[in-house]
Amino acid sequence: MSGSDGCNSFQGTYIVQPSGKSLGGLSLSLGPGTTLACAEDVMTQAQSFRTALGLVTAYSYPPKGLLLGLLDQSGTEVLSGELQ
Repeated sequence: MSGSDGCNSFQGTYIVQPSGKSLGGLSLSLGPGTTLACAEDVMTQAQSFRTALGLVTAYSYPPKGLLLGLLDQSGTEVLSGELQ
């Protein structure tokens, strides 16, 4: 995978362990990325995003839905977004 945290870009890998049509396990591993210095508020938001990514252990989405939820070990949604 590749992405951006709003300041820097990064690379990584993911492994999906399907357990149903709308729920399954997810392992994310972030790899190297850029190390640009950005505005403090952007850096704070970027760090929060990367921290949340590190907590992800599962995913959920409603059947025929567009919203993807990324969940932590306790099943709490830590990130969400619209599938495109």
